[in-house]
Amino acid sequence: MPRRPRRPPRPKTLSREVGLGQRGINLIERVVLAMGSRWNPSNSTEVGIDGYVELFEPGSRSATGLHVGVQSKATAVFDGDVDTITFRCKADDIAYWLNATPPVILVVSKPDADEAYWLSTRAFFGDPERRGSTLATFNRRTQRLTERSYDALLEVACPRDQAVRRVPVTATEVLYSNLTPLRSYPSTLYIGRTTCDTYRQAWARLREGEREVVSPAWLIHERNVFSFVDLSRGRFPRIVEDGTVEEHATVDWANNSDGTKRRLFVQLLNRALRDDLGAIGIRFFEDDDVYAFKGEMGRVPRTQSYRSVRRASEVTVVQRYVSRAKDGREFPFLRHNAFSGRFRFLGGVWYLEILPTYRFTTDGIQKYRFHEDQLQGIKRLEGNRAVLSQVLLWNDVLCPEPSLFSSRKPMLTFDPPLDFQIDRGIPDADWGDVPDSLAATDEADFPLFAQALGGESNA
Repeated sequence: MPRRPRRPPRPKTLSREVGLGQRGINLIERVVLAMGSRWNPSNSTEVGIDGYVELFEPGSRSATGLHVGVQSKATAVFDGDVDTITFRCKADDIAYWLNATPPVILVVSKPDADEAYWLSTRAFFGDPERRGSTLATFNRRTQRLTERSYDALLEVACPRDQAVRRVPVTATEVLYSNLTPLRSYPSTLYIGRTTCDTYRQAWARLREGEREVVSPAWLIHERNVFSFVDLSRGRFPRIVEDGTVEEHATVDWANNSDGTKRRLFVQLLNRALRDDLGAIGIRFFEDDDVYAFKGEMGRVPRTQSYRSVRRASEVTVVQRYVSRAKDGREFPFLRHNAFSGRFRFLGGVWYLEILPTYRFTTDGIQKYRFHEDQLQGIKRLEGNRAVLSQVLLWNDVLCPEPSLFSSRKPMLTFDPPLDFQIDRGIPDADWGDVPDSLAATDEADFPLFAQALGGESNA
């Protein structure tokens, strides 16, 4: 009988699960080393703890004598939603963690995305409201494991009868505000008695016949025309009675405590801003009260050069996109960089507050039907760095460098935005949402602005 041939030996393999688990531990070790502490892995006989974090003070690198046990759970796909991650634990593991010394944290990671999230097993599963539950829940925004998690881990490791001792780490950082100082405005304010009954009638007379561009830096209030433009010249005599034009020092209105005068001054500032920005290709959209870069379907993309924090940069300020329906139809639309501006009077100085945003249109003017959905989507993706870049972009537009080729002098000129140098760094990850109780608070109510601006007045 012929002998059956032997099968070739099977090669040794590393299972995907084992490899994934080790990559999760490697991710934790990398974060621990980055925070200046030490990772001590468990041996092969571990039964529920993969390693221990020995905490060292970040500045002096001296040992604290405090440790935290770590149970690592690596996965290829997170369960949960955009705000939270969930992980189902075993009841026996939870019971073990709750009685373990030192205290244990549970870390759920996705090595492919270089993301890890953590929670204190005692604080979470020890909560009477969660007793008996095996579902761990992680907040994506506040519970990510990074080198900035040191203080929180110190809280977990420190015994209840021992005070937590932290050594502050000095780090100089510059905070940029979205307040752009108004350097100058027209020195003369003109007032004249109008012959028109309505604002619309006045505009009709100014535009009648000729195509000459008329500045919008004027308004009608109680049968009077208030203007930064000389009412005795150009086409304005069409709407003003002869011999009624008066000249006033604008500064007397800018710094006046009278509410009506200050309100009229702010309205003129807004109209002058529309005039200045309109001359350089930026349109004011009254329905959203925003200024946006002009753009048309056939003339995109539009780019703009500006000075970022470290170097000269260029950004696309009008871009074309296409939305595709399930039946294959295409709906093009434009995204315009935009901002909402508000003049504020703080510490005796006028500022333009810049709130970056976007405008979505179908043709450069008509608002896109899904404007709000697009706006919410892009706002969710933007971080602090992106918003800062937008603020610097608009400030660069408002504070252009002098040019020999520019013949038009703007009505309003601005200085660079306020910035504050502090001796403590604020990581991007530590910035949270503004509480509802502070959402409507004026800047002057915060000590940082009150000290820097020298006052608390606001208009």
